[in-house]
Amino acid sequence: MSSLPITVMPWHKPDPCMPPKMQTPAAFKSSYLEYMSNLSIESKLLRSPLSVIMCTIGPSTNNQQSLISLMESGMSFALVQMSSGSREEVQDTIQLLQSAVSENSIAHDRVVTLATAVQLKPPGVHIGTLDRGRTVTLQAGDTFTLTTNSDWKYRCNSKFCYFDLPNAGDILNREDEIIVGNGGVRLIVDEVANNNITCNVTQSGQLLSNMKVSIPGVPLHLGAVTEQDKDDLAFISLQSNVDAVVVTSTKSAIHIIEIRRLLKSNGSDLRVLARIDSKSGIDNLNEIAREADGVVLARNELAAEIEVYKLLLSQKIAFATCNKIGKPVFVCAEYMESMLHLKNPKFSEIIDVQSAILDGADGVLLEAVTAEGHFADQAVKVVASSFREAEAAVWQNQIFDSLLLLAMPPMDPAHAISIGAVDTALKSCASAIILATTSGRAAQIVSRYRPRCPIIAVTRYGRVARQLNMWRAVISVHYISQPFPDWNKEVDVRLQMGIELGKEKKIIQAGDPIVLLSGWRQGAGFTNTIRVVYASDSNPWVYPHSLPSRSVNVGVGIGHTTTDRTTSFTGLLEEAETLHKTTSYTLPSTNLGENGRLSFEGNMLDSILEQNIRQSLKQQSKSSLEHTDNGKQSLRKNSGLSLEMSIQEKNSLKQNDRQSLEHTSTNENENNGQNKRSSSEPSILREKKSVKEDDTSSLENGLNEEIGIMQNERQSLEQSSMLEKINFKGSEGHDGDENNSDQLIAAEEQAL
Repeated sequence: MSSLPITVMPWHKPDPCMPPKMQTPAAFKSSYLEYMSNLSIESKLLRSPLSVIMCTIGPSTNNQQSLISLMESGMSFALVQMSSGSREEVQDTIQLLQSAVSENSIAHDRVVTLATAVQLKPPGVHIGTLDRGRTVTLQAGDTFTLTTNSDWKYRCNSKFCYFDLPNAGDILNREDEIIVGNGGVRLIVDEVANNNITCNVTQSGQLLSNMKVSIPGVPLHLGAVTEQDKDDLAFISLQSNVDAVVVTSTKSAIHIIEIRRLLKSNGSDLRVLARIDSKSGIDNLNEIAREADGVVLARNELAAEIEVYKLLLSQKIAFATCNKIGKPVFVCAEYMESMLHLKNPKFSEIIDVQSAILDGADGVLLEAVTAEGHFADQAVKVVASSFREAEAAVWQNQIFDSLLLLAMPPMDPAHAISIGAVDTALKSCASAIILATTSGRAAQIVSRYRPRCPIIAVTRYGRVARQLNMWRAVISVHYISQPFPDWNKEVDVRLQMGIELGKEKKIIQAGDPIVLLSGWRQGAGFTNTIRVVYASDSNPWVYPHSLPSRSVNVGVGIGHTTTDRTTSFTGLLEEAETLHKTTSYTLPSTNLGENGRLSFEGNMLDSILEQNIRQSLKQQSKSSLEHTDNGKQSLRKNSGLSLEMSIQEKNSLKQNDRQSLEHTSTNENENNGQNKRSSSEPSILREKKSVKEDDTSSLENGLNEEIGIMQNERQSLEQSSMLEKINFKGSEGHDGDENNSDQLIAAEEQAL
C-alpha cells in the first residue's frame, strides 16, 4: 500500500477573545496565592473527565439496560462484591456485564472497554442475625451483652447478641471500646465472664443483622487470608472477564503478598487493589501501596477506628503517598447517597467529590447509590461533571514539579520519554496524548505524572486495555484489526484509530495539537518516540485504517460500515474462555518483574469480537483473492492473445518491408542496365543496398525487443498472482504482534 501524504492543520495562536481552557492562567502560577486568585468560573472545561468512576453493581443496576446507561454516563470500572450473594449470582452478574459490553460495542462499532473487579468478603468479627430480621435500636445508657455462644447466632435481640470472636474472654478487658457497624453504636466493656461480655451503650444507634464489629487497640490475631478467601480466589481466577480483585481490610503488605501468591498458584494475573479501612492500614500504607496495584480508601469504615476529625488528614496522607509511589488511589464514602431516592444531590456531596480530586484522588468508588439507588446513571453524570470542574482547578505547576523531583536518574528510556511526553503536552496545550502500547506500561507512566489532557492508549490485548481503565486520564482502545507486516505502518494505523476515537468523543478538534508516543520496534519496553502533530479537519494524517480492498466487521475501528450489526455474541463467550494464550516479551532492565520479563497469562486475545472479526477478514480475503485470481487469469489470457496478434502483425509488416526492399532493388538494377551509367554508378548502388540491409536488420531487432517485453509482462502477471497467494497465506498466520516475515521472504524468493 502506498503511503499517503501527511495532512495536518498549520499551527495557530490561541484566540485572545476566547476564554482560557482548563484554568491555564492559574495552573502554572508559582505561588499558591497567585494560583488561587487567577482561577476563573468562566474557564473552558474538558469534554470528558480524567478521573475514574468505579461503580458497585447491585440490585438496582443488575440488568443490561442499566449497565449500558452507567457506561454511557461515565462508568469505566465495575465492582462486584462477593458478599452480595452466592457464587452463582456473582458469576451471573459478571456475565451480564460482559453481555452489556457486547451490546454497547455493537452500538459504537468498536470494542468498548470496561474493567471488572471482584471484592472479597470482609474478614473480621460480625454480630449474628437478628430475630425475625427485625431492626434493633440501642439507647445510650442501656446494658447490652455480647456472647460467643452459637445458640444465639440467629436470634439476637436488644439485650443479647452473638458475635464470632471465639477468644473474646481472653483478649477483652474492662473499659475496652467496641464499635458495631460504621461507628453507629459504641459500647464500653463493663464485665467479662466466660463467653459473655457485658457492655454499657455509650452511643445510640441501630443494629442490623451481620454488622461488622471493631475493637480499636486490641489485636484480634485474625489470619490475613481465611479459607473463605482461598476458595473465593480460586473461583475468581476461573472468570475470564475479571481484571482485578479488591482485598478488604488490608492491614499490612504481607496480606497483599499472600493474595498474589494464591492468584499465581491459580494461574491468574489479576490486578490486586488494597482496601484500607483500619488504622493499621493507614500506619502501614507506604508498604501496602508498594506491593498493591492500587489503593481504595474506605472512609466510612475508617471512621470506626479513628476520630472523625482525623478523616481529612488520613485522606490527604493516603492520596499523597500513592501519588508519590505512582499507584492509583480511589476513595469511597457516602458519595451521592441523597440520590438513592432523589434526582438531585446535595451541594455538600458535590464539594466533597471535588475536594477528593483536588487532594489527588484518581477516582471515586460509588457504592449504595449505584447498587440500590433509583437514579444511578444520573448520579454518575453528576460525579463526571464534578470531576471536570475539579480537574481544571488542579495546581498543575506544583504537582508536576513535585513529581519530577522524585524522578531521580538513572531511569529507563521509556520512563524518561513518558515524562517528556507529559511535559510536551503541557507546554503545547495538547488536546490528547495518543500512544501505542503492548504491556500498558507507557500509559501507566504517563498517567503517573498527571497530564491535563486525556491519554488515549491503543493496545492489541483485551486484558491490558481493560486494566488500563483504573489509571487516571487513560482512555483505552482495544485494537483488533489485522496487523500490518510493516511495524511503522502498524503504529501509524493504531495512532490514527486513537485520533478518530478522540474526534468521536469530541476531545480532539481540527487544529488541536496532539502528542504521539510510540516505540521503534515491536514488543514491550521500546517506547522512545515523541511526535507533535495538529489535527486535520477530515483527512487522516497517516495511513488509513484498513486495506481499501477489505471491509471490516463490528469493533475493528471507528467510522467503518458494519457488515453484520445483528451478530449475536452470546455464543462467542464460551469460545473466548477456551482461548488461553500466553505472550511473553523480554524487556530491558526494569522494575516490572523477575529477570526483566513481563508475562501476560490467560485470555490475552479474549475480546468477544475478535474471533468473529478474524473469521470475517479471512473469508473476505479469500473471496477477494478468488476474484483477483479470476481477473488475473482473464488478463493473462487476453494478454496472450494480444501478444500473439501483435507478433503476427509485426511478422506481416516485416515480410512486406522485405518484399518492398527487393522490389525497389530490382527496379534500380533494371534502370541501371537500361541507362548504361558510368563505372562509378555500381559503387553507389552497392552503398544504397548496404543502407537498406542495415534498415532491415534494425527493424528485426526492434521487433525482437518488443516481443521480449511482452513476454516479460506475462511472466510478471504470473509472479504477482503467486506472491499474492503467498501473502494471503502469511496474513492468515498472524497472531497478536507476531508475523511470518521469514516464511514470506523464503516463499517469495522461491517464487521469483
